[in-house]
Amino acid sequence: TEYYTVYFPVVNHEECGQQLSKIFLSERECTSDASKQNSFKRSLLNKCEDEFNKQDIYVDWKKEKAAYEETKSKLTEAERAEKEEELEFRRIKIKKQMLGNIKFIGQLYKKGLLKEKIMRYCISSLLKLETDDKDSKNPLYHDAGDGEMDEEDHEAICNLFETIGSTIDGPAAASFINVCFVKIKRLSTSKDLPSRSRFMYKDLLDLRDNNWVPRRKEQKAKTIEEIRK
Repeated sequence: TEYYTVYFPVVNHEECGQQLSKIFLSERECTSDASKQNSFKRSLLNKCEDEFNKQDIYVDWKKEKAAYEETKSKLTEAERAEKEEELEFRRIKIKKQMLGNIKFIGQLYKKGLLKEKIMRYCISSLLKLETDDKDSKNPLYHDAGDGEMDEEDHEAICNLFETIGSTIDGPAAASFINVCFVKIKRLSTSKDLPSRSRFMYKDLLDLRDNNWVPRRKEQKAKTIEEIRK
C-alpha cells in the first residue's frame, strides 16, 4: 500500500476541497465550535444559503429545452405537444420551489433564526442594490439598475416582503427599506416590465401603506371541524 501527502497553500484550502477551522486553545473550545457548526440549525441555514445563491435555477431546464429545440423537427406533432407540456410542467415546478424557498427563508427570519443582516443581503441581491461598505452594521445601499432582474426576481422580492414586511419595516432598517421602496415604486410604473410584475409591485406598495395588513383575508384550507361548523 502506498500513501501520499498532499501539500497546498493555506489560502487555497477551499479550492483544494479542504475545510480549515480557526485555532482553538482547548479541546472543549474545539468540541463546542464543532457542535455549533454541525448542528441542525447550521445545516438548515447552509442549505437555505446554497439554494438562494444558485445563479440560475433553470440551468438544467434550459439545456433540456435547447436539446428539444434541436430535435423537435424530427418528432411528430403529438410527441412535440407531449414534450412541450412536460417542459412547461417542470418549469412551473422549479419556479414554485424557488418561491417556496424564499417564503421559508422569510419565516426563519420571523422566528429569529436568521439575522436582519442576512435578510438585507437577500433583498439587495433580488432588487440589485449595492453597497460600498459591506462590513458596516448599517451599510448604505444604492440602486445598481435592474437590467439583470428577471420575472422570477420580481415575483420573489414581492413574496419575500409579503412574508417579512411587518417584521423588518421598522426604525432599525428604515434607511435600507426606504431605498428598497424607492426602487419598488419606480418598478411599479416601468413600461419595461410585464403588466403582471407591475401589478405585483403596486399590490406590495398598497400592502405597506396599509401597515402590512392585507385588505383581503388570505384564503386558507379549512379543517374538518371548521367545515362542520
